[in-house]
Amino acid sequence: VSIWSVAQLDRPELVERIQGPRGHPFWLSFSPGGDRLAAGATDGWVWIWDLTGFDGTAGTRGAIVEHARIESDGPGVYAIAISPCGANLTGVGPRGRIDQWIIDEELALTVLEDNCGDELTPVEWSDYVPTVPFRRSRPDPPPATSD
Repeated sequence: VSIWSVAQLDRPELVERIQGPRGHPFWLSFSPGGDRLAAGATDGWVWIWDLTGFDGTAGTRGAIVEHARIESDGPGVYAIAISPCGANLTGVGPRGRIDQWIIDEELALTVLEDNCGDELTPVEWSDYVPTVPFRRSRPDPPPATSD
């Protein structure tokens, strides 16, 4: 994925080239705040990059970092959109398939905690919300007393 400056329309300038999908990117979407960029690709993955350290100048080259990779339920993601609140991403694939993901880590964590019978283990946590440091969602039970 290439990012170009069009500050001078008659002389576009390549600003940054981001490593990403192995397939061809079909669609790009910026988050409402401009701090994330998502790409849907022919390989069936959605890639999300964190742009918070990037301002388009030479001094911030290399500041774009991979935030997440999400596998779709099918062979391609041909169009994507990040919701206006920035919490959800919708992807459209072949034969009318629609995938929806929660991309706000705190919201995802809340949904997981509300719908899981048991507390998440550190391994499960790192699988589901890898960008959020592990923390216990339920307080430790009080120590057993010997009566």
